[in-house]
Amino acid sequence: MMSEQDGATGVAEDMHEAPPRTQASRRIWIWSLLLLLVGSSALALLGNGAERGLDRSETYIARVPTEMWRRDTLIVPYYNDLLRLQKPPINYWLSMGSHHVFDDSSTDIVSEFAARFPAAASSIALVFVTVWLGVLTFQDRRVGIAAGALFATTVAFLTGAHNARPEALYALFCGVMTVGCVGALRKIDLGESSLRWAVLGWVGFIGAVLSKGPHIPALMGIGFLIAMFVRRRPRDILRAFKPWVGLLVIPLLGLPWFIAIAIVEPTAWDFWIHEMFDRTGEPSQFWLNALELYYVKNTIGHATPWFLLLFGALLLPWRRKDEIGDRAMTLWMGVVATLFVMGFSAYMRAQYILPVMPLLCVLMAGEAVTLFDRWGATARGRMHLRNWHVVQSVIIIVMGVAIGVVISREGVRFSALSDAMATAVMWGLITLATALAVVGVSLARRKPAAGYGATVMAAAAVFLAVDITGLGWSGPRRTRADLGKRIAQEVPRETPLYAAFSDPAVSVYYADRAILELKSPEALLEKIMTEPNALFIVEKRELKQHGIVGEIVIAEEDTGHNSPMIVYRNLQPAPIRTAYGMDDDE
Repeated sequence: MMSEQDGATGVAEDMHEAPPRTQASRRIWIWSLLLLLVGSSALALLGNGAERGLDRSETYIARVPTEMWRRDTLIVPYYNDLLRLQKPPINYWLSMGSHHVFDDSSTDIVSEFAARFPAAASSIALVFVTVWLGVLTFQDRRVGIAAGALFATTVAFLTGAHNARPEALYALFCGVMTVGCVGALRKIDLGESSLRWAVLGWVGFIGAVLSKGPHIPALMGIGFLIAMFVRRRPRDILRAFKPWVGLLVIPLLGLPWFIAIAIVEPTAWDFWIHEMFDRTGEPSQFWLNALELYYVKNTIGHATPWFLLLFGALLLPWRRKDEIGDRAMTLWMGVVATLFVMGFSAYMRAQYILPVMPLLCVLMAGEAVTLFDRWGATARGRMHLRNWHVVQSVIIIVMGVAIGVVISREGVRFSALSDAMATAVMWGLITLATALAVVGVSLARRKPAAGYGATVMAAAAVFLAVDITGLGWSGPRRTRADLGKRIAQEVPRETPLYAAFSDPAVSVYYADRAILELKSPEALLEKIMTEPNALFIVEKRELKQHGIVGEIVIAEEDTGHNSPMIVYRNLQPAPIRTAYGMDDDE
């Protein structure tokens, strides 16, 4: 490992410390960072506007700030006129801020773009946290740039940057925590104080807790500790991570909001305990579940199109016995511990993989640079690299073909582009991606890194096409948003409105009104009998199943489902399962 430059002890300086230090390499470093900034910003920000309706989970991030603003509170979150304590407040505050920057000042409703902007900005920042982590771990700027480029062109980045949920912000703070841990280990290796890095790590931890919760950062931290034991360095745990710093940082930054909420709502602590354990599987259920490979399989999908590098990356920490190997093992154990323990949970969500993706991308980048260094010097090695680029290019082309098949499906809608134009744009960009990959393979004969760069650009071109066309962001999602807008226009606010057997989140946001959820047939029939003027958001098949006769006030069109959502008014209650309100062919 190359030594640290004399006098460079600050956190910011450590990010830039990697050999070689010629002026040419500095220029390449700066231009590479600028290219990453422009590329990741384009990939993250495009396709986040009103042309893509918010899904159910995203509407909470847009609606809660709206209701908090109307109630003149920045502390207590409300949703659908009820307390919402499921998630901590940071993402709501950020949505409020982006609303004031991007939205019309005449409305207090947070727009789709404003709701998603914190996730997009967090994803862009996470690209550079990944760069930082790669430089710190391998002491090589090439690994840092490669890791950032890999992460910015994965399915994980694309999905995280285009969803208003707090996963991207959560992953950003988990990445900052990991940077603090790896930086602390490096300082210990150099015989220097790790205090600054320990503080950074604990701030990242509490930031993650306030973004979504303690599950993933706690599991990653357990993995970091296991890595210390695997590398026979348990004595360095206290010196590197300084638990006493956490005892100061956590109460100072984390507890004030929870205490403030508990004062307002005394049952909040019981609710949060339920959220921590019951939703992920009660303690007994959590450990008795059979191990599922759900997260392992989805990790491969999230790492697309670079999943071929996963297999070598998983072996890399075990091959290196030096200090770089220690730091790589820290990342490796953080990933494995998280995916392994979550595999026992009954609560499976693919978005939980996002926080570990930067760690995996650093390991994959380290493996890629190792391959280039090992194989680039010989004719046989260059042949292996060309074969690797061919396979990687085929994966990107297949991915583009799959996208082309999807956009040709019936019912897919685009905002400003016709289906034919969208298809033409998509296939044009796929052709460009293929050409870039082929050029990269030819360049790799003399410069192996050129082929790698070309395949990264090919992946970016495909994802940019996804952003431009809004692929997969239509169908039921768009029509559900349209249904909410029609409710706002056609249903008077004084008319009681209920949602039967379905989460009314999308309609609550787009109709801009509270909608009570009815979760049982008995509750639905009771409202039908007692409130004859009420309207109900319900699926057609539910009316048939429960034998209710009525009329459709508003129908959700082009859903692609056999049983679309409708706004229904009851005319004649009937016994359950003895009458049908509609014909089968209706």
